[in-house]
Amino acid sequence: MYYDILIFIGLGLSLIAQIIVSTSYSKYKKVLNSKELTGFEVARKILDKNNLNDIMILETKGNLSDHYDPSRKVIKLSTDIYHGTSIASASVAAHECGHAIQDKDGYKP
Repeated sequence: MYYDILIFIGLGLSLIAQIIVSTSYSKYKKVLNSKELTGFEVARKILDKNNLNDIMILETKGNLSDHYDPSRKVIKLSTDIYHGTSIASASVAAHECGHAIQDKDGYKP
């Protein structure tokens, strides 16, 4: 009984989080960042400033399929993030760089 309730709560929280992310992304993908930097350029600048010059940034298919692969030391940005100059593109690229920095610093959680 309690197990079912916990699963239901977990699924509900996951759904709410996904809705919030999707809504925010949809809103800010229409707003250009002031420097008009692409997601790729934002990511490269952040990585270089953190001495992570060896991490590659690749374009990948999908929508919000962006991720950092710690085993291959690769950041994969979806096409709209990789080429986009919106606040959303810059934010998602910066977020993925944060994972690479955490990996470099040995942050486990």
